[in-house]
Amino acid sequence: MRLNPSILLLLNLVCWVFSPTRVEGAGQKPLFTESAVPLPPGVLEAQIGVEFLRNQSFPFSTPSTDFNRDLWKILTFGLHLGLDKRTELQLDYDLLYLNEEAPGVGQEFGSGDLRIFTKIQILGDAPTHPALALRIGTKLPNANDEARLGTNETDFLSALLVTKFYQRMAFHANVGLAILGSPNQPTLQDDLLLFGFAALLPAFDAFHWVMEVEGQALSRKNNDVATLRLGFQVKTGEVQWYLGGGVGLTDQA
Repeated sequence: MRLNPSILLLLNLVCWVFSPTRVEGAGQKPLFTESAVPLPPGVLEAQIGVEFLRNQSFPFSTPSTDFNRDLWKILTFGLHLGLDKRTELQLDYDLLYLNEEAPGVGQEFGSGDLRIFTKIQILGDAPTHPALALRIGTKLPNANDEARLGTNETDFLSALLVTKFYQRMAFHANVGLAILGSPNQPTLQDDLLLFGFAALLPAFDAFHWVMEVEGQALSRKNNDVATLRLGFQVKTGEVQWYLGGGVGLTDQA
């Protein structure tokens, strides 16, 4: 097991496009496990952040072929919009800086990938059952694979989301499937099991502790990843601040 720290700092701005109602579907970051509760209709959530990943393995590579690969997401930007009471549209994009001790690579700066997802709620949270939702989407091939900023492949992902609220606490579970294209062999793909388990625990009204274990498993091409992540959220009016850190629990994390 290799412990690879990551740090995530995010500013999350929730904009009420039509009506200033309380947003129960907002506020997952710095977690990557998704809530089964979509944003209310007409609510736009903008996310701006910075993330640092130390010794980050390149997809479809082995640890022996990675050379102290440190990756900065110097801008993580997301726009999430509630389309109706059961549907949310998500757009996420990264701007990357790579520092890698590898032949022909060194330092690189460039575009990350654009990710487009739709979240559709099936059931709302109730005393007899948790909230359920389906999240489906794709990662577009915007990042340069020759610079090792990304795979330059289109990936497809889907997951079942489960959320249960208990008093002021929230618990989330995700399980799904990812189909990743290989940058080395155009006809090769890797089918992965996605998983995530998270909890949001209130300390007081404007402060929440957050924790999760999330990643992907059952890879045939060295893409197994698991990360333990801890952090907190601070809410000030319509702005939410996040800070989180994590350690990789696998060689590829």
